[in-house]
Amino acid sequence: MPSREKHVITFDSGAKQRLDEISDLPDLDSVSDDDRVTDICMFFGAAAYYAQFFEEAIAQFLGTYARLPQLEGSTIATKLDEQSLDKNTMGLLLKKLRIHFEIDVEIDAVLSEALTKRNYLMHEFFKQREKDFSSMERRPGWN
Repeated sequence: MPSREKHVITFDSGAKQRLDEISDLPDLDSVSDDDRVTDICMFFGAAAYYAQFFEEAIAQFLGTYARLPQLEGSTIATKLDEQSLDKNTMGLLLKKLRIHFEIDVEIDAVLSEALTKRNYLMHEFFKQREKDFSSMERRPGWN
């Protein structure tokens, strides 16, 4: 049963299917050592681009929520520091979102998976493949 102190975020009818349809980015497991460095960097850049805009969207959503008590007649009280939101990591933004909103289980699973994949890309993807990128011998056909 939803908490009376939190607003509820849920998928509307068909939203999950539309999200699956528009998020049809290539699977990173399909990017192999046989691919060109430029192609890998292009896909990495696209993923980083979308991750940054996703983080920004969460920060803007929380910023808007933080300003609600300033509206005349508002009965909403928040304890969000709007000024610090743009300096928060995606993980911290999601924690703050979960504090102030009750999130549907399906949506929360999508958010958790997005965070896991974003962190893997930003912190592990190239580190795990460094030996392949740093050696011409390890890159047959990449010339």
